[in-house]
Parts: sequence; C-alpha cells; structure tokens
Amino acid sequence: MSETGPQPYRVPPRIGVADAVRRCLRKFLTFSGRAPRAEFWKFALIVVAALTVCGMIERALGLPRLAVVSVELPRTTFFASIRGPLSAATLLLGALPLLSAAVRRLHDTDRRGMWLALALASPVLLLVAGVLGARMGVMPSLPLLLLLACLPALAVTALLAAPSQPGPNRFGPDPLEVLA
Repeated sequence: MSETGPQPYRVPPRIGVADAVRRCLRKFLTFSGRAPRAEFWKFALIVVAALTVCGMIERALGLPRLAVVSVELPRTTFFASIRGPLSAATLLLGALPLLSAAVRRLHDTDRRGMWLALALASPVLLLVAGVLGARMGVMPSLPLLLLLACLPALAVTALLAAPSQPGPNRFGPDPLEVLA
C-alpha cells in the first residue's frame, strides 16, 4: 500500500563556504540554471570580505585611490571609490562570478535575471533626481534621494533572499535535489 499523505520534510544538503566559492568560480560564465540561496550568499559574503580586507591593506600601506566617482549636489556629495590595485583586482575577479551567481539565484526563485537591472536603477534615479532638481532650481531633500537610491537595491536584495522554488522550474532542476 502506498500512502498519498504529505511527504516528510527533507533536510537540504549543506553547502560549505569552500564549496560555494568553488561552484561560483567554476560557473563564472554560466548564466543558465539555478543556484541555491546558501551558495549565492556565502559567495557574496566572501567577495565583500575580500574587498574589505584589500581596502584595509591598501589603507595601511597608504596606497592612493585609483578611481573616485562623485556626484556633487548643493547640500551633499555622493562618492564611490576604488581604494587601490588590490581592491580593483578583487572587484574585477569577483564581479562576473557574483553576477552570474545572482542570475542563477533569481532563476532558483523562478524569476528572470533581468530583475538585476533594477539594482542599476539606484544610481540612475539618484543622478536624474539631482539633474532635474538642479535644472528646476529646487534640490530634492536628502531623505528623498536616499530613498530613491536604496529602494531598488533593497527590492533586488529581497528577491535574492527569497526561498527557492521547490522542484524543477523553467530554468532547470532543483539544485538541492541535484546536490543530494
């Protein structure tokens, strides 16, 4: 006799940090398929930690900044910089694998990778608000600018943190079932 009741809860296999880094680096040009939540977030944590450590080393060595991008508004200035050659190299080595892992992570939630374009809307909205405000002679308030800058990025972060769609979807089989 077979039972048709609910299936017992299956504990997903653990993905270690080294496994996550190895998988993301190995699939750095793979924008198809799916990536489990643990794989993406552990790799993202390693990339951010590596950038932080590189920045601290470069600061301790007194290396000059390689690039500074700034948007100057009457009441404030927004800027981003790449500290030095170690940070630049780490960013160049980590950006493409992180982007491909993020696309596969969105596929795991049954969403297209184009949702990542929403994260690019943050600086664009900030720039548009600043330019329009300067042309009209009225600058938007700083809280409004920060809201425009943060909301799209927070929306993408929420999508990346969403639970996986169980079972196969249009982007491929469940990666946790493949790992098991």
